[in-house]
Amino acid sequence: MSKDAEAAESGHSRGLAARVTMRDGTVRQARIEGVGCTAALCSRTAIKGASSGNTIVATWFDSLAAIRETTPGDAVFVLKDGATRRLSLLPGSRVLYIEGPFGASDRVDLADVRSLDAISAQ
Repeated sequence: MSKDAEAAESGHSRGLAARVTMRDGTVRQARIEGVGCTAALCSRTAIKGASSGNTIVATWFDSLAAIRETTPGDAVFVLKDGATRRLSLLPGSRVLYIEGPFGASDRVDLADVRSLDAISAQ
């Protein structure tokens, strides 16, 4: 399925404008274009994780307010409605594909991220 078809089928928006704070304290403003593994982008609309019961949970980018307390194995996802959930990071959904302010593309493993805050459109 193409990435545009994925967004249309899910009814959710692609990508996410965010402020990403790295473990070393560096702050980057970027557009999260999607998530995947080191080899390929897998989704432009959601990041998937496993709950404590090993149920796969999709967190849609358009419902995400922040990601906190990241570790090499899991993170707390904060939703716009205030709900929080700690999810294990899955191998195919732990690398952020980002575009910086000047169009440069990069990949960032969530294990290297201290926090991510969604930037809402004004």
